[in-house]
Amino acid sequence: MAGLGGVRGSDGVDAELESKLTPLLEFSLGGHRALMLRKLPAVICSLHSTAAWVPGSVHYTGASLALAPTPGTEGNVALPSSATPRRTTGRSRVLDLPALILLAGTLANLAVIWIPAVVGSVDGGWHLGAASDLLAYLTDPDATVHRYLEPFWNPIPNLTGQIILTGLLAFLEPVMAEKVFLTGYVIGFVLAFQYFVRAVATESRWLVVLAVPLTLSVNFAWGLYNFVWSLIPFLVAAGYLLRHGTRLAWPRAALLGAILLVIYFSHLVSYVEAVLLIACVAVAEHWADVARLRVRRLARLAPLAAAVLPSLVLAIGFVVANGTEGSEYRRALPTLLAGLPSLAWPLVTFDRWEAAFTSLVGLTIGGLWLAAVLARRGGAPHRHVDGLLVYALVATVAYLAAPEATGTGGLISERLALYPVIGVVGWLAGQSLPAWSPRATAVGVAIAMAGLLVIRWPAYQAMGRDYVDYLSVAPCMAPHATIVQANAWQANPSSLGRIQPLVHDAGRLAAEIEGHDLGTLLSTFPLSPLRYPPAIDPFVHLFTAKGGDYEVPPRQSPLTYETTTSGRVDYVVLFGLTNAEPATLAHPAWRALAHELAAGYRLVARSPAGLVDLYERTASPLAATGAARRAEPGAANCRLP
Repeated sequence: MAGLGGVRGSDGVDAELESKLTPLLEFSLGGHRALMLRKLPAVICSLHSTAAWVPGSVHYTGASLALAPTPGTEGNVALPSSATPRRTTGRSRVLDLPALILLAGTLANLAVIWIPAVVGSVDGGWHLGAASDLLAYLTDPDATVHRYLEPFWNPIPNLTGQIILTGLLAFLEPVMAEKVFLTGYVIGFVLAFQYFVRAVATESRWLVVLAVPLTLSVNFAWGLYNFVWSLIPFLVAAGYLLRHGTRLAWPRAALLGAILLVIYFSHLVSYVEAVLLIACVAVAEHWADVARLRVRRLARLAPLAAAVLPSLVLAIGFVVANGTEGSEYRRALPTLLAGLPSLAWPLVTFDRWEAAFTSLVGLTIGGLWLAAVLARRGGAPHRHVDGLLVYALVATVAYLAAPEATGTGGLISERLALYPVIGVVGWLAGQSLPAWSPRATAVGVAIAMAGLLVIRWPAYQAMGRDYVDYLSVAPCMAPHATIVQANAWQANPSSLGRIQPLVHDAGRLAAEIEGHDLGTLLSTFPLSPLRYPPAIDPFVHLFTAKGGDYEVPPRQSPLTYETTTSGRVDYVVLFGLTNAEPATLAHPAWRALAHELAAGYRLVARSPAGLVDLYERTASPLAATGAARRAEPGAANCRLP
């Protein structure tokens, strides 16, 4: 199986997936009429006064808007910096439809979290297990995790989301903690997106409706929880910079520096993108000074540079210490280029026909961009946020040039493809757009969201049912036990095969019984506060091949792990045996594991739908406790047929 998990995109990205998506990535913008603006009146105002300018139906009030020159004029007229564009059409309810679609779309995104019994994803189990480990390590000196993990005293990224999820586990059951965690992301992303757009122009807040289809991206379905949460402080930092400018006072620079530290400790990808955005905005705003090397004028950017410096030192130190080795595999350039306007790589999740609706979102954004360009060519006023357009271009180059995986993370294209879209939407917020733009955008988003929800819903429901079956064996296990999952089959809830859940979800069971999942790959990377010591590392002593923790057939030797280390595998969670292919059952790797299960384990439970067979170590000191739990009246699911 290729291209699975946070680091499994290296060298093995599914070529079949590309062949399925590529024909759907063709995208072209339809023709657009240029909106012809009436000749704008001359505007004269003082930089230190508040002015109001009313050209027909477009209003600008406040300060620091730059007006594009009309034919026959020279230069731009600068209004004070608080000016924001306001489009009016004589009807005060022009924003009602975007607000309604924003609310309805956000509720639809939340329904994906709350209606299924369990939120399905690929890597979600890893994150729950890691958060459970951290909570046990910090609060219980006798917890099992102390035998297997040790602190990793480095200023690591990917920490913020794990801390939040760990805090939630202190008060909530694992399934509920995950739902609340993801709810916080969905609401936080919309609010941060609104802050970002309003920082450019308050009256362009209707553009926030574009956040709705971007929320439940492929990264969400994969369970890349640290990454999706990092988008929130990224948008906050971008909005703060645009609201207050690049010539910051020292107190504001200190606050921006704190936000950048939060981004760094959330995810390194979003941090790099935030630094790129700051650089692009600063260079674009001060291009004349940069081109002419006006050192004294550029010295006014010292607070901004100081804001970036602490987090930049941490990021450089992390990269130097851990390397930047990446995969040699890169998707075909035409495929990546076509995926930009169709938004296929970041948004198409379960079914190839999702591309029709993600392309509608791309078409909507492209249409707004074309209308804005035509309006500017016609002399329409605008705010100078072209640094965001420069950033979108730089982010696009990064998306096209980056490998599909690094030494500590995969799915690079799916992540990087989001940032150019954010940059373009921010730039649009500062432009003069036609009066029909809010309603047309809302209608496009509404159609896209309705189509995506209809296509995706069966997959989310199927994953929820499968996870309920998977978790049904938790009451059959002794508390504080060690677990490892072995896969004889892979669930595939959709036709595209891009999301394959339940390949490494023993972390969910570990969180339920306060035990430890020995297949937690996160604890082998410099991205977790807890790591395996080499002497007991299951990825050295338990799994017999790379990918042995998730591949079919499984490649692991629990009895060897027990004899060569001080560790022990109390339970083997065998997934999909009833659906296994004959070739899998005939494979030497499966035969070797089956021999060990027969020699040292016994079958103690099977899930109602038959997805999970639970094997217990016969010599485990926890075996008696497990038997007692299975004898309890409420453990009917633990009775073998």
